[in-house]
Amino acid sequence: LKIPAFSFGSNPMQTQSGEQNAQEDEDMPKEAPSQVLRADDGDENELFESRAGIRRLDLATRSWKDLGKGTARLMQHKSTQAKRMIVRNDVGKVVLNFKIDPKMIFTQKKRGLAFQAITDPKLGLQTYLLLTKDQLTPDLLQPASFKSSL
Repeated sequence: LKIPAFSFGSNPMQTQSGEQNAQEDEDMPKEAPSQVLRADDGDENELFESRAGIRRLDLATRSWKDLGKGTARLMQHKSTQAKRMIVRNDVGKVVLNFKIDPKMIFTQKKRGLAFQAITDPKLGLQTYLLLTKDQLTPDLLQPASFKSSL
């Protein structure tokens, strides 16, 4: 007794050899890799973009919790000049998004930039570490304060 394999629409009793399947795959037209397009609302200018890792300080264990890697962008609104930092993972999901306040203090560490921000009102003030591939300069973060602790 021969049990037919599951198939979508073809006769399950007919099987093709591996060579026939390979030939069909080669005959299929090759697709160009798709490029991810970013939404541009026209209200903001991009001041900085870099590959980055983001970590949050866990107060209970006093260790850094990895929030993932992605693309960090520093954006500035065209009319109000307000700045914000947004970090998206490789899929495009927002990992971190906050407005840069003049009272914020950014501290340059050996491995990145440390700062405190309220990203979720339920959690309150959290300490983050942004590890960027390219150096994020203090003048881009103005009017916020910048310290070096190297």
